Amino acid sequence: MNKRNKIAYSKYTIKLNSTFETALRSITSFDVHKISITNFEGKTGFGEVVVTPTITGVTTAELVSDIRNSLIPLLSEVDLCDSNEFYSILKKKFPKNPTVRALGDLALHSLLQEYTRVEISTDVTIPIIKKELLPTLIPDRIKDGFKVLKLKLDSASVLENISKIKMVKSLIPNETFLRVDPNQSWSVSYTLEFLDQLQKLGIEIEYLEQPIQRGDFKGLKLVREGSAVPIMADESCFDICDLEKLVEHDAADLVNIKILKVGGITPARELAKAAMKAQIKVSFGCMIESPLGVRAAMSLAAEFGPSQTHDLDAAWWYSQSELVYSGGTVK
Repeated sequence: MNKRNKIAYSKYTIKLNSTFETALRSITSFDVHKISITNFEGKTGFGEVVVTPTITGVTTAELVSDIRNSLIPLLSEVDLCDSNEFYSILKKKFPKNPTVRALGDLALHSLLQEYTRVEISTDVTIPIIKKELLPTLIPDRIKDGFKVLKLKLDSASVLENISKIKMVKSLIPNETFLRVDPNQSWSVSYTLEFLDQLQKLGIEIEYLEQPIQRGDFKGLKLVREGSAVPIMADESCFDICDLEKLVEHDAADLVNIKILKVGGITPARELAKAAMKAQIKVSFGCMIESPLGVRAAMSLAAEFGPSQTHDLDAAWWYSQSELVYSGGTVK
């Protein structure tokens, strides 16, 4: 008798407590796509993903179609015992859909072993808002104990963005660190002017994340060569091929690895190993996603950088009881 795995697909919506706005998108709520797998032994695993077309290029219609028409039949029939072997199947079947690959991979990892409860240091995001509103927004983050803030900026003038940073610096304790993320919204010349202004004013930031377009590796190299500040690649590092280009151009000090961006835990782990071998520091981040997705990223952060401050604040943005944010950590 053929033993089939039982698969269930569902969707639910999470509403944010406030608007999350970056140079790429603005959201107040998001849908979570969920898969559960129950094997013939009665063990169950879960995977959850969100759609982020501005980052991955995958639309909701594409994800749902691939889930219903391909992923569910695949999960029903395949022998789910080896995550690496299964991921090679996912990669061949869904070469252009990292979101559905991540969904299948997350569900299988959950089935094979539960995520252990860990405590990881994390930053918290300051979204794009008017400068005048910063004094009402930042105290909540300081009150919650965050010691590292990530400031989202857009393509406003250099003077405007520098002015915003100066205000943030005036509102946070001296021991609080600041990171800056323009989400690809700047040019090389803009970035170099911004960095020059920071240096002249003696403003310190921990790193500058993905200031220019993801495919411009030569431009990112120029930025890094002209920067006294560490440069992090995010959208410029989707996979091993991207990492090889970053290494070839000597274009990044750090990479931000996200499960939904790279297509699952399996490729995220391989990317982290390759980056560390190339002496590029790794940090684990997440999209605005469900607690289950954040917990998966936390497990990788504990594996590769347990003492670092990662970028795992997604579940802080909405009411939930799965994860606890306190004193600059999530557990």
